[in-house]
Parts: sequence; structure tokens; C-alpha cells
Amino acid sequence: MNYDRMQARIERLIHRIGKPAAIVRIVTTGPAYDPVTEEQAFAITLAETGYTLENRADTLVQTGDRVGVIATDGEVEPKLADKVEIDGTRYSFVDLQPVNPGGTMLMYRFQARA
Repeated sequence: MNYDRMQARIERLIHRIGKPAAIVRIVTTGPAYDPVTEEQAFAITLAETGYTLENRADTLVQTGDRVGVIATDGEVEPKLADKVEIDGTRYSFVDLQPVNPGGTMLMYRFQARA
């Protein structure tokens, strides 16, 4: 099955109902004998899907967690070690799963916590 059309539709939907956010990554630059560690922010678009009280009771989702999907056309591919900045608040990823049927990257599902 070809997922290219589905991927394009998902990107449009996330951009339509979502909002800009940032992936914040710790990067090391400079020579090995004098490395410089700094944070870099990369633009992404995400849509929060939220969670229901029923889901929260049966899972590891806590009050205040942010749950949603991230578009794949951002400046960088998100990693579990990264932070995500949503509405000016920085969160750590609790879970980050690629949705990748048939080898076509559609989006990332995430759960983040302050």
C-alpha cells in the first residue's frame, strides 16, 4: 500500500489544527579538546490530542501531561532525549513513537511532562 497520500493529508491536518512548537536539543560543538555544549531550538508543528479521564486512569498519563502528534516536516527528527517547548513551557518526552506503516513516516505520537 502506498501511504504518500495519507502522509500528505496528515501533514495538512496537523498544520491546520496544530500550532508551532520547538524541539530543544543539547548539542556539542567545537574541538574535542574544548567542546562547547549549548541548546538549539528547531521549529516543529504539533497538534495536541489530549486524553480522557478513562485513559488517564488506565495508563501512565498524569494530570498536566501533553499528548498529541508531531508533523514530520519539522527542522529535525525528534528524539526521546530532546525537550519540547509548547506555549513557552518546556517539557520532557515521556514517550515518543514514530507512526511508520510500510516504511512511510506519517507522524510522531508523543507524551510530554513538565
